[in-house]
Amino acid sequence: MKDFPWYLQLATLSIFTLAGCSEPPPELLSEVARPVKSMLVEGPDGGNLRSFPGRIDSANKAELSFRVAGKVLKLEVKEGEDVSKGQLLAQLDQTEYRLALKDKQAIYERTQKNFERATELVKSGAISQRDYDQINADFKSADAALEQAQQNLSYTSLKAPFVGSVASRQVEAFEEVQAKQPVFSMIDQTSLLVKFDIPEGLILHLPQGSTAASNQQKIDVTASFDAVTEQEFPLTFKEVSKRADSKTQTFEVTFSLPQQEELLILPGMTANVSVDFSKVITEGVIHYVPVSAVTADAGLDARVWQVDEKTMRVHQQKVSVGRMLGSSMQVTGGLSSGMRIVTAGAGFLSEGMKVTLMAENEQAEPRVEVLPATNQQ
Repeated sequence: MKDFPWYLQLATLSIFTLAGCSEPPPELLSEVARPVKSMLVEGPDGGNLRSFPGRIDSANKAELSFRVAGKVLKLEVKEGEDVSKGQLLAQLDQTEYRLALKDKQAIYERTQKNFERATELVKSGAISQRDYDQINADFKSADAALEQAQQNLSYTSLKAPFVGSVASRQVEAFEEVQAKQPVFSMIDQTSLLVKFDIPEGLILHLPQGSTAASNQQKIDVTASFDAVTEQEFPLTFKEVSKRADSKTQTFEVTFSLPQQEELLILPGMTANVSVDFSKVITEGVIHYVPVSAVTADAGLDARVWQVDEKTMRVHQQKVSVGRMLGSSMQVTGGLSSGMRIVTAGAGFLSEGMKVTLMAENEQAEPRVEVLPATNQQ
């Protein structure tokens, strides 16, 4: 075909190619790679030993205020000062309240004498039972008013309700204050609490019911601080919230922390809390995965899609599931540490399908990948 025109050679070759092959050349074959979101299954150690940011709070704290209005005559303590229970913190001007007490005392004494005379007169019939009842009511009312005046006078003195320290002061001397207006904030530094939030996937590991307090002593919980990172302080369980935060879906847990002599720990500080769940997880390792990661086959067996990161193909993995908690599902069997599973897009997959891994903010659009050339008939 050396002298055969080139354009005829090309036409002849095209005819033979079309007649002898019903499929496109191997090098033109392509496959759509389905983009999916995925996650790595956490191992048992990561699931049983967790770290949380903690907040230091005081077990005893109070916003102190006068129960009556008046002018602050003197402030007896300063911010940061340690105080004892019953110690005088501030004093209002008592002039008006002493005068009110004298007035109520005089009314009381007058109604008391009237009541004593009426008691004798009603026996002899000199006064009616109706008049006697009115005198008796007046006497009781005066007695109550006298007691109230005595209480109001005592309320002009603000005293410490417990042993602690003055955290802050909100008023100045000679300032007019209203009843129940905050004057001091007081805390007890010897009785501290550590509060931190546990995600919904871990709250089920904590014992519930009447034995919760004793059982949770089995959980090893320690706190450390940035000032002394090499030292950990043991914590003791106090309480756990039974209602999740509406925004974070976490539960607040509270542990007590004794004051340490070697380190000054104050309410408002932050701590690093380490929690070992291994002693309370008795049913084996439980993984929590998004509900969207679990699908069911025709036989209603639960399965997830495992991603082979070498070939970037997916394969079905049968799993055992437990309860659903919010947007998470308990998986009690079938998963192992380091396994990558599909969390979004599982409903569009088939066995052996090629996939690509998406970033968190990436949109799910199919991608076309060219397969290596193979010999196909």
